[in-house]
Parts: sequence; structure tokens; C-alpha cells
Amino acid sequence: MVEANATLTEEQLQQHVLTQLKDSEAIADSADLGEQLKVTAAKMDAALKSLLVDEYIVLEVIERR
Repeated sequence: MVEANATLTEEQLQQHVLTQLKDSEAIADSADLGEQLKVTAAKMDAALKSLLVDEYIVLEVIERR
């Protein structure tokens, strides 16, 4: 199990997401990015939803079963 990264603030996480999008134009799976950064799924979800509300990003839901 990956330990949560308590040092990344939501703003830092949002900036990382935006920087990655600037470099590659897409993030295939935010769960993979969250694992790389060692942040919880809830923290990643909050950062992404905040960017979505402010219309910085567009999300496409990947349904998992």
C-alpha cells in the first residue's frame, strides 16, 4: 500500500496536473498519476474537481468494475 503524501497541498497538486497537461495535453488515468505522486484518491479527486469547476480542465470518466 502506498502511503499518502501529506506534503503536497491541493494547490501544488493542481499545479502539477496543469504542468503535466501543458507538457502532454492529456493524462490517461488520474489514478496512475495519484499513485506516482503518492496522494490519496480523495485528494486527487478534490484537486481535479476544483480545476474542473474553474474550467481549467475537462474530465472524461473511466468506469471501472
